[in-house]
Amino acid sequence: MSSPMLTQSAIPATEQRLVNKLDIYQGLGVTEVWQWQNGQFQIYHLRSTGYEVIASSELLPNLDFSLLTRYVKPAAQFDAVMEFRESFAVAEGKRLRSKG
Repeated sequence: MSSPMLTQSAIPATEQRLVNKLDIYQGLGVTEVWQWQNGQFQIYHLRSTGYEVIASSELLPNLDFSLLTRYVKPAAQFDAVMEFRESFAVAEGKRLRSKG
């Protein structure tokens, strides 16, 4: 069974180490890899020729990476989780109001 996505955010990676890891992930059938490096996400999606850098997730197309980026390195984890949940609820409320 292949894994659809792998996030890699805690361990800084050099480009060479990531290339080696992408080869491993490709062999495992990991469809999408998110790497956090230098304060931003790099998103890779598996194609027939290997991994391609993409601007946003194809597996989670509505995921707001600018919002997610705010919570990758929180000063206080609990506060970050609560703030994220609140911002998600606000965004979901706006989405529901725009449909109604």
